[in-house]
Amino acid sequence: MTDTYHKYLKYKAKYLAMKEGNKIDNSENYILKLKKLYPQCIHDNGSLKNNKAYEKYTTTYGEMDYPAIELFSKKYNNMDYFIDFGSGRGKLPLFMATSVKKSIGIELVSERHQCAVELKNQLEKLYPEITGKVSLIEGDMFEYLAITTFDKPAIIWISNLCFPESITKDLFNAISIKFKAGTIIGCSKFPNDIPTNITKIEEMTVPMSWNKNSTIHIFCVK
Repeated sequence: MTDTYHKYLKYKAKYLAMKEGNKIDNSENYILKLKKLYPQCIHDNGSLKNNKAYEKYTTTYGEMDYPAIELFSKKYNNMDYFIDFGSGRGKLPLFMATSVKKSIGIELVSERHQCAVELKNQLEKLYPEITGKVSLIEGDMFEYLAITTFDKPAIIWISNLCFPESITKDLFNAISIKFKAGTIIGCSKFPNDIPTNITKIEEMTVPMSWNKNSTIHIFCVK
């Protein structure tokens, strides 16, 4: 190899290392900004009780604390997709955008969805390359699953501690059909009858907004 080519390889390696370093710094700054802008968890269920759009769901609101999100994202981040069923004010899908190629939040409650959109818009002014990977969808998660397919395994989070058993069961059944083998599912509780192609792989104790020692359950689609 010529000296010129050696110099080219050296500068290329230096450029790539610098680019990767800037990417890491940018992600860290993005997370700091997210934490600064994001409001404290607000349990607003009382204002939603009489809304017929939510009548088949329990709309009590709770969420992961940041140490839990950081643990979850470090352990499960090797997928193209992240989907949060019941994404609330957008905390988790906005955070997970630093770890995946596409981060999706689906929220039924309009007020919470609008808060998430406003937060994304604020972050987008400084970090468009990260927020560009986030899709925030207002609507029913079953309607979303009915019209959506995924070509690769995903990471799924379901904050379903207050879901009725029937909703959790139907959601697990839908995931077992719609998602590829290798898909990871994290949830606060699981149905009595788990689809045969979904297996439990571990439990984690993490801080949530309602309890600092909450158990979450991790499953995998086979």
